Amino acid sequence: MFKRFMLTALAPLLAMMMVILPLTALAGPDFCWKASYGRGVGTIPPSCNSDRAKEVGMCYTPCKEGYQGAVTMCLRTCPPGYVNTGLFCHIDKALLVPASVNVCAASTSCPSGYTNAGLICGLTPVSKPSGWNGTYLDLIRDTYDRGIGLAPSVCDSDKENSSGLCYPRCKPNFSGIGPVCWGTCPAGWTDCGAGCAPGTGNGGVGKCAAVIGNQVWGVVSAAKDIAKLVSTLGVSAATKPAENSGALAKAVADLKKLMEQYKAQMQATMGAATYASASAQLADAVTPEEIAQASMRIAGLVDPTGLATMASNFTYPTCDKVTP
Repeated sequence: MFKRFMLTALAPLLAMMMVILPLTALAGPDFCWKASYGRGVGTIPPSCNSDRAKEVGMCYTPCKEGYQGAVTMCLRTCPPGYVNTGLFCHIDKALLVPASVNVCAASTSCPSGYTNAGLICGLTPVSKPSGWNGTYLDLIRDTYDRGIGLAPSVCDSDKENSSGLCYPRCKPNFSGIGPVCWGTCPAGWTDCGAGCAPGTGNGGVGKCAAVIGNQVWGVVSAAKDIAKLVSTLGVSAATKPAENSGALAKAVADLKKLMEQYKAQMQATMGAATYASASAQLADAVTPEEIAQASMRIAGLVDPTGLATMASNFTYPTCDKVTP
């Protein structure tokens, strides 16, 4: 009965905390969320690395001198006087041309390079170019394999490649992962992924694990308790958040009075040491984050659903507002 009363009494304050927290961020001692912003949809890279040549939308190893690329193959370039027909170089001359007829002399003649065959002139056979296989009419092009093509990976100078796509470069002190730019950790803090914890080495890693563990456990515990409430037809009342920040000071004062008024009952519920610790945390709270964490800790101690504790686990400022 006491827990139900406390949950009802603290609900407006908790709702207000959830509204003002995204709008404020000051230094926090235990953890901070990396600041972030979106940088738009990625585009396909337009260029290849300097050691590759772009052909048919892909990046291939350039062919050696005297060869031309065709997908994964390099083929020998046709010599002068021949045209490319794929795997062959065909002589760039007509095989047959009409002969010139001299009626008065009753004779015919052919242009240079052709042999007279009456009214038709046939192309005169010639030696094929040195170093080529095939016939003088159709030379066989030498080939070799140059490997498969790679997708372009080089972006324009004002963009960077992330996971195979080009995105606008992030502003200073931010690094990009896909479509999001993430802020960096304060000096001397450990990177925890989406957030940071003070300290380096094993100390920082331990703090990361502790904070993230509390967040995960808070969500799991709240989900478990909510499922239990639903299964027993439990009912929770909706509340409206405070409409102005002036209500924060009054809510904190009311919370302190409430804790003092029900000191004996709360000590019996949560233990004297826990009550003293929670009271001290609320008394020392100055920033909105500190006030919110202290309030939600108190609410979590008497909240049968665990939602207040879960919210408290996520109440931290962004790292760009933290002074190491």
